[in-house]
Amino acid sequence: DEFRTFFGTFDRGNDELGYFTRENGKYTNRFELPFPEGIQRMRLRSFTWSMYPPSLYAGEGVRWNAQTSFIGRVAGVNNQSSFVPFGDSGGDQTLNSQFAGQWIHAKGSLFGRTGSLGYQFEMRGAFGTGKFGDRVVSSPVLDDVTLTYYLPSAQILTSEDLD
Repeated sequence: DEFRTFFGTFDRGNDELGYFTRENGKYTNRFELPFPEGIQRMRLRSFTWSMYPPSLYAGEGVRWNAQTSFIGRVAGVNNQSSFVPFGDSGGDQTLNSQFAGQWIHAKGSLFGRTGSLGYQFEMRGAFGTGKFGDRVVSSPVLDDVTLTYYLPSAQILTSEDLD
């Protein structure tokens, strides 16, 4: 998939307009987690994603800063209802560990008891170099988003001593 954003009308015939806007694009989605009967919360293991930064346009390098051009936010961890930024622009495993051990809580819905983890990625395209220096010419690619969580621990319901 290719994620493109532009503001207003877009005329492909006018090369001066460029292909991308200078505005940030936002991708927002959420995971719905089904909860087993009697379980009120589940522990997160990880929240990861793959992002590929823009690197070339017309054989030239591009100007793009991952720290300011790709911002992630998450909602629903530990009952947090608003989006909170997380400090990783590229799916770095060490920073993704900030979600490890956090909780998703069950809420009632039409489909039974579920937990919800919302996420949002705000992305800005890269500026070209040389004759394309004043144009946004390429965008980052968000490839996948993965949530891993633990089901409740197994419990010993009965035991037997053998002699």
